[in-house]
Amino acid sequence: MDDFKGDSNLDSIKETTPKKYKRYWVNYFIYPKLQCALALINVLILLCAITYIYFQVQHSFTVIEEIATKANIPKTSYIYSLMGAHKEIVTSAIFTSGILASVLVFVITVLLSHKSLGAIYRLKLYFTNLSENGYVDKLIFRSGDLHGELPEIINKGIDKVRNTEDLP
Repeated sequence: MDDFKGDSNLDSIKETTPKKYKRYWVNYFIYPKLQCALALINVLILLCAITYIYFQVQHSFTVIEEIATKANIPKTSYIYSLMGAHKEIVTSAIFTSGILASVLVFVITVLLSHKSLGAIYRLKLYFTNLSENGYVDKLIFRSGDLHGELPEIINKGIDKVRNTEDLP
């Protein structure tokens, strides 16, 4: 391994190899207040649904215990310990799935809003540039952005305006 230290060929390869662009999570937040608000609203809706499910499951166990009591099943019966164990398993599953689903909903909301807000941000930059510098170039969105039909419509409109300005 020591034979390769200081090898000029390897050093030149490292210098000429283009660095791959690495996206950081913070880059996905184009309009952070809006994106976080959307994500939190979605997570809160999910947590409300999970809370409802949790209380319904707890209520069903209470009903089963009432039925067992009315059937004169003694409290020392294995059915009660089985129900207790099952109640713990179900409660744990509800909380675990709630946490995992909340994280997933947050991430998906940020990613999807990034695709939409990225297009809006590019539109804002384009029209800002257009108003400050005049026509420079056609509007282009990234390949994954939503609203992919907008650049074509806007470019046609701007071309039409430019062509009518050229007329005497």
